[in-house]
Formats: sequence, C-alpha cells, structure tokens
Amino acid sequence: MSGKLRILFVIGTMDGGGAERQVLEILRGIDRDRFEPRLYLIHKRGALLSQIPEDVPLDVFWERHRGMGLKFPGRIPWTQRRDLISVIREHHIDLVYSRCYLTNLLVAPACAKIKVPHVAAVAVDPAPELELYRRVRHPGFLKYYQRHARRAYLMADCVVANSQGLCQRMRDYFDLPDAKVRTIYNLFDVDRIDHRAAEPAPEWQEETFNIVTTARLHSQKGHYYLILAVHWLIFHRGFQQIRLHLLGEGQEEGHLRQLVHRLGLDDYVEFAGFVPNPLPWVKQAQLFCLPSLYEGMPNALVEAVLCRTPVVSTNCPSGPAEILEEGKWGRLVFPGSYADLANAIEAEIQNPEVDPQKREDARRSIIDRFNHQQGLEQLQQLFSELSRG
Repeated sequence: MSGKLRILFVIGTMDGGGAERQVLEILRGIDRDRFEPRLYLIHKRGALLSQIPEDVPLDVFWERHRGMGLKFPGRIPWTQRRDLISVIREHHIDLVYSRCYLTNLLVAPACAKIKVPHVAAVAVDPAPELELYRRVRHPGFLKYYQRHARRAYLMADCVVANSQGLCQRMRDYFDLPDAKVRTIYNLFDVDRIDHRAAEPAPEWQEETFNIVTTARLHSQKGHYYLILAVHWLIFHRGFQQIRLHLLGEGQEEGHLRQLVHRLGLDDYVEFAGFVPNPLPWVKQAQLFCLPSLYEGMPNALVEAVLCRTPVVSTNCPSGPAEILEEGKWGRLVFPGSYADLANAIEAEIQNPEVDPQKREDARRSIIDRFNHQQGLEQLQQLFSELSRG
C-alpha cells in the first residue's frame, strides 16, 4: 500500500464528554505525513464542534439525509449503515475508528460487509451501559443486547480499551479472545493542559472550601451521592464553608436541581453548566471529586492530578484505582455510598494534603504512565498494522 492511510473517525456528536475530547486529541495529534483523518458524525451538534481541526473533512448523517421519509422500525440504523458504507467507498477509506457503544454497533457490520478494517474503542464498563440501554429501550432484552454487542465486537479487527481494568472486563463480559482486545490509554497533552489550566479562574471567597466535579449530568456520574454527602457535611457535621461546583450539563440536571432545593443547598451548590475550559476551576479548587458509579478511564481525574489538586474518587469499575495507584495519589471510596464520600471529604477538610512534593510525584506518575506521544504512536502503529492486513 502506498501513500497516506485514510482513516475515518466515527462518533455520534461533538458533545463535551470525554469520548468526544479523546477523538479531538487524536485528530489534532495524528501524523499528517502518514495519515489523512476524516470525521463522520450522526448529529452535527455539540460544544466541541468548533474545535475540530480545520483540515479534517466532516460528514454528518442527518445532513446527508434531511429528507428521510417514514422512519419505520429498523430504517434509521439500516440507512446509517448504508450511508457509512457510501462514505467509506466514496473517499477510499482504509480504516475506520469508532468510539462508544452505539457507534461501534453501527460501524462493525458496515465494515465487515465491505471488508474494511475496523477499530472499536470502548470507554466505559459494558454491563451498566447495556443495562441502562435495556431499561430505556426494551426491558427484559438484556441478553439480546449482550449477544448483539458481542457479535459486533467479534466483527471488529481490534477492540481498544482505555484502561487495563476495562480491557479485562471486555474480555470477561463478552467472552472475547485475549488477542481481540488491547489497552491504549487516553491521550493527555500535558503542555496543553498546563496552558489551559493557567487561564483566569473564578473568584471564590477565601474562607470557602471549594469542591469541583466535571462531568455530564447523568446518573452514571453519581452526582446524587455527592450532593447527599455535601448535605450531610454541611448540616450534620457543621462544615458551612463547603461550596460544591457542578460543571457540566445533561439529562439529570432538572432532578439534581430539585434535590438541591429540597435539601436546602441552594446557597452551597452551583450548577455552572457547560464550561469550555474547566481546568482553571479544577486547579483553584481545594478538592476535586469524582463520584462516578462506573467509568473506563476518567479523563477529568487524570487532569485534576496533573493540576496538582487533591482528589477523592469512587473506586468504580474501572480506571480510578489504576490512575491513583490503589489510593497512593488520592482517596478511593466505595461507589454509590454518600457516607463514604462524606467521610473522605471530611478527612480532606480536616487533614489537607500540604506536601507539595507528593502532588509533584503524583503528577510525574501520571505523565510517566499516560504518555501522550506514546499512546498516539501505539494508535498509529495499530492503524498501520491493520491496514496492511
């Protein structure tokens, strides 16, 4: 094969989540002397649309099919697969990289049909993800969705997990061959993170203890338990100086606002909405908290350590224990327990980590283990390897 490899990246939207940010990191960093990247979205929406590199062509399914008529059951996914195949053929795509559950299910059969290599990237534990999808779509069909997903991942040439824990989980849950799944960590451009973290930060009162969490307002992210923990600390333990800043937006915002109001926390909890650059908030905070029920490799936790901010995280599957080296660089608590979260936060308030060397050591550990250039080169080698057949 001669010339550059044409890689099509597929994801649903450019909303401000970790999966979308990682696709952007790859698009920014991929070697233009070796590869020609192209992006395919289902919907042209999201706060990160403006950050797509100018030299990356964009195809959008719903812009290509605005006049679709009757949407009878099965027509949309069938049309999406057909459209994806058309884009692959039209632009002579050599390999397709998809990220997230639904896009992986879309891309796998399309690529298998026309024999184009496919890399399916996964970012969260599959069990709760499928359980949530089952509850929304068809209660009682969990085994069907599991078999359907397993077929898709077996069709893929390679399944890439973003942590060792998630890699093993994918093998176990879907009974995938060990050789089918490999770990390539998320990409973290430390220089860019430092530059963004140095931008102006919000002004907070000196006497307050500011806790920041950055995530979609989704049940997976565990905001409910964090709010309960803050309520307990303020009204039962007397820590009136606590201020919780929730950065992000999502479907749970209405419910969470009602909870905050019902618990009398309106003066203590801020819904900051989508913040294009949350890093100055994270850097200035006294504590970063990740209350997730499940993850894969939470970008926000890595970025908080890089910002030298003390962290408390749930020990959810998977990623946090791997990032924090089993609690060496931050407190780990049981997921879904507001009492454990409250105890860990209280410990940080009463016994703050003041040793700057430990924060530097934590940051160095992250840089050494999650090297941006190394991860990017692993991806590029994988693309070249699969394209050669």
